[in-house]
Amino acid sequence: MSSMVIDWYLRATPLAPPSIFNFLIFASAFSIVSVLYLELAPRLAPRASRPSASLALEATNTVFYFAGFIALAVYISRLRFCEGTVCAVARATSVVAAFEFSSWIASTILLAKDIFKGGLRGGSPSAGSGSGSAAPADFDVVPQGLRPGANRASRQWPLRSSQPPLQPARQQEMRQV
Repeated sequence: MSSMVIDWYLRATPLAPPSIFNFLIFASAFSIVSVLYLELAPRLAPRASRPSASLALEATNTVFYFAGFIALAVYISRLRFCEGTVCAVARATSVVAAFEFSSWIASTILLAKDIFKGGLRGGSPSAGSGSGSAAPADFDVVPQGLRPGANRASRQWPLRSSQPPLQPARQQEMRQV
């Protein structure tokens, strides 16, 4: 839609088109490149895909569309005369840019939430590692074949923490509490 306004300025007036329309065309082209990276890099080149780079790319798109729709709204509000098809298209361009900003900010927030839950090195909760159903790291995991009365000398405790298993006397104290 921005290109229609630019075309009208180039054909019907001796004035140069406002730079905000050029900026919105740039933001659209940047979004296309961003979506290609965000969708294809994790599938085709997983090593080239970094969560922090994806977050930065989405945040950059958010800033571009925020700046674009605000600047266009301010430009349209300062026009003394705005009627006809070109003005309607300019207003519609501002609304579409605001919608694109809303979409990018929602996507950025969801990605940031996913990254900060799983860490910047990957291992996001949605990547198949489970959504909180695993036991916390502080608990000891007892294999199924071991019973409390089994031979303690031959027992191998696969500890997840650095603490040694509780001694039998300490276990009795814990049960009484």
